[in-house]
Amino acid sequence: MRGRCALAALAALLTGCGGPTPEPVVLAKTPSEEPTGGGQAAVDALVARDAAAAVAALDRGAKADGDPASLAAAYALRLGARHDPAAVRSAVRRGTASGDDLVAALCWRWVGAGGLGDPPEWRGGDSADPVVAALAAAAFVRLDRALPKPLAGALGLPDRGPSDRDPRSPASRVDELRRAAFPYDDGPLALAAAFVEARRERWVDRGPGDPALVAARLRAELVAALGAGAGAADRLAAVPAARDPMYSELAARLGSPLASSPLPILRGAIIQGDRQLRVDALRALAIASPRPEAGDLGAAASALGSEDPLTRVEAARTYLLLAARAAQ
Repeated sequence: MRGRCALAALAALLTGCGGPTPEPVVLAKTPSEEPTGGGQAAVDALVARDAAAAVAALDRGAKADGDPASLAAAYALRLGARHDPAAVRSAVRRGTASGDDLVAALCWRWVGAGGLGDPPEWRGGDSADPVVAALAAAAFVRLDRALPKPLAGALGLPDRGPSDRDPRSPASRVDELRRAAFPYDDGPLALAAAFVEARRERWVDRGPGDPALVAARLRAELVAALGAGAGAADRLAAVPAARDPMYSELAARLGSPLASSPLPILRGAIIQGDRQLRVDALRALAIASPRPEAGDLGAAASALGSEDPLTRVEAARTYLLLAARAAQ
């Protein structure tokens, strides 16, 4: 079976919390001109060498400070990687108040998934990005807690009827958002972004019978993805309509400007680029490599030894996503 060795090595590391944390190794940079093939044996060898270092990078990252720590915690939860539960809980809860909308959105997403205690205080005010507000409100609904006043309409449906314009296919747009959000999250982030866009554009499902607002369906899918029970429907029905829904800058930020770049360009940017270019290229590589080769894994592994905390965290996440995909 393809990738059996890699899958076994990875499964030993992606087994939830607890357990000793392996020491990260200093990884030699992979030359950009190195052949990118090597077959499954080369992939297995890289996973055996570097997967433990990637898991350790997330674990250590979550124990640090600032936004990189919150991202590391969110990625550890998303990947099911071994971690310190107390450190991850603290980093995620701190991250809900981050000034970076992406960090705040991911942290509210994991608060809403349960297991991290009651929702933290909402500090985003009335002008928070609507995707962040939607995920925060969904967390309160999922955990059966009263919505703070500034979040009262965060999950509200449009207060007007369907748009007269012919929208793009909502299904294809949701697929686009899922792909763009894939490096960060496996579902709720994309659903929240799609809900916000569907509400603002007043998309409708034009099937048999009366037109149905797409935002209503996406809202239900969002809270269900967080694990909400049947009682969530009654709580959502009581949410007031949203007047003049805001545009989401976070939704526009999802995805990477490099996502359509050829793989050799991405590998080279990860190895030789400056800080921001490396981060963008790592995020793009997580999307752009459908069947990861040794060159993709080697490029991501080369960034695990970066002195920059964000680069290390993004490298660890990308490496583990690629390793899991290569082992399938």
